[in-house]
Amino acid sequence: MKLNEYQKEARLFAVNDDLLHFTFGLLEEAGEAAGVLKRVYRGDDGYEDFNWSDYGLSEEAEKKLAAELGDILWHIAVIADNLGLSLDAIAEYNLSKLQSRKQRDMIKGSGDNR
Repeated sequence: MKLNEYQKEARLFAVNDDLLHFTFGLLEEAGEAAGVLKRVYRGDDGYEDFNWSDYGLSEEAEKKLAAELGDILWHIAVIADNLGLSLDAIAEYNLSKLQSRKQRDMIKGSGDNR
């Protein structure tokens, strides 16, 4: 599926057009994804099979993390849609920016303008 196709379909499930609502939802979902990884890191029941050297997740952790990442993607899609931005264009811009940083040996570090 192309990102713009996903964005169009994702929009059908939005119950309002409130950008702040979607932004808070994105932050909440990012926290939930971090929570899954925290449970993996400390070896909670159902998560203890994780191997940090090869990033192998238990089946339960993989399903939970994939669900949270999907929720993050949905929120990004509706935020972009509300702002009139294309997910395909955002992805293309991001890869171009990263390629430029790699070519200039600026992948590591911080700051938007590196």
